[in-house]
Amino acid sequence: MNGKTKASSAVDCYQTANTAGTTTYSAWTSSVSANPTTIVAKGGTSTISSSCTRVATTPYSSGESTKVTQTATATYSSNQSWLTISGSTATAAENKTESNRTATVSAAFTYNSAAVTPTSGSTSVNIAQNLGTKSYAKPTVSLSYATASAAGGTLTPNLSYTQTWGWNGATTGGGTLSSPISGASVSYSGSTGITVNATTGNVTVASLGTTVKDAATLGTVTVTVTANGQSNTGTANISQAKNEATTITYGEWSNPTVSASPNPIAKNGTSSTISASQSRTRIQNYTSGATSTMSNETNTSSFTVAKKSGDAAFSNTGMTVNVSANTTVSSRSAIFTVTGNSKSSDITITQSAGDSTLSVSPTTLTWDASDTTAKTVTITSNDSWTITIS
Repeated sequence: MNGKTKASSAVDCYQTANTAGTTTYSAWTSSVSANPTTIVAKGGTSTISSSCTRVATTPYSSGESTKVTQTATATYSSNQSWLTISGSTATAAENKTESNRTATVSAAFTYNSAAVTPTSGSTSVNIAQNLGTKSYAKPTVSLSYATASAAGGTLTPNLSYTQTWGWNGATTGGGTLSSPISGASVSYSGSTGITVNATTGNVTVASLGTTVKDAATLGTVTVTVTANGQSNTGTANISQAKNEATTITYGEWSNPTVSASPNPIAKNGTSSTISASQSRTRIQNYTSGATSTMSNETNTSSFTVAKKSGDAAFSNTGMTVNVSANTTVSSRSAIFTVTGNSKSSDITITQSAGDSTLSVSPTTLTWDASDTTAKTVTITSNDSWTITIS
C-alpha cells in the first residue's frame, strides 16, 4: 500500500505424549451378611450378601490419575450339614432337636479366576436356628377290668396308653410314647354305685352274700390321662359273675424248706439225705359267699433234686447226695436245687477238708566226701510245703 512489503513466518507447536504409569492397588476389603440371621425351627431360608472390592489407581504423565473399583466374585459354604447353600441362598432343615444351633457361612472370593484374600472386613456370617419343640397328640387310652367274682373283692385296672409326638407343631413323625409316660397324671372316677380309688383305679366290689344273682354290669369307671399337656379319657365296665357254689381255692405253694443231714459231710466221704417240705393255703368257698379257712395242704414227698453247681465229686440219686473221700486240704461244696410244685429252693452241702499228706522219696541222700553230683528228691503233697536244711 505504501510501497513496502510485510514479511510473515509459521511456528510448529508439540505436546508431550501423556503416558500411563504403574498401576497400584489398594487392599481387598470384604463384608458378608445374611438376611435373616435367625431361622425358625420349622426350617427356612436366608439370603447371603457379600462385597469384596479394591481400587486400582493408574497415574499419567499429565499429572492426572484414574481409579477403577474391582469387584471379586463370592462362593459360599456352610460348616454344618443342616444348613445347605445354593448360590446365595442358605436353606435350613427343620430343627428336630431341643437345642438352638448355629452355622457359619464362609465366603471364598476370586477375581479373574484367582483367589482373593481380603485383609479387612468380614469373610463369614453366622446363621442361627431356633431350637425345635416337641408337639404331642392326645393320648390313646385303653382301660379294662377283670370280671369280679360273686365273692366280690378288689379289681385292679388294666390301663395302657400311648401318645404320638412330632416336631414344631406336628403331632406325628417323631415317635410314640408308651405307658407309663414320665410326668403323666392318671385319675379315675366311677359311676353311681362304683367305689373306685381315684389314684390307683382299684375298684372294690361287695360280696353277693346269700343273694343268688346272674352276672351283671354294675357300672363304669372313667380314667383321665394327661400327658405332656394333652388329655384324653377311657372307660370300662365293671361286671360281676353270678353267685353260685364255688370250690376250694388254693394258694400258691410256698418255696420248699430244705435241710440235709449230715451237713457238712465227713471228710472220708459218705452220703447226706435231703429233707424238704412246703405248704399252701386252702379256702372253702360257699354259695353264700362266706368262707372258711382250712388247714394248709402240705407236701413232704413229691420233690425232685438236681445238682446246680459245685464240686464234681458231689452227685445225687433222688434225695440222697453222695460224695467221695476228700483228698484235698480244703473243704468243698455243691449246690442242689429242690423243686416241688414248680417252686424251688437251693441248699448248699459241704464236705469237710481232708487230711494234709506229704511223702518224700528218697528220704535219705548220701554223698561221699568227693561226690558233687546233684541228686533229686521227689515230694508229693496235697498241701503247701517248704524245705528246711539243717
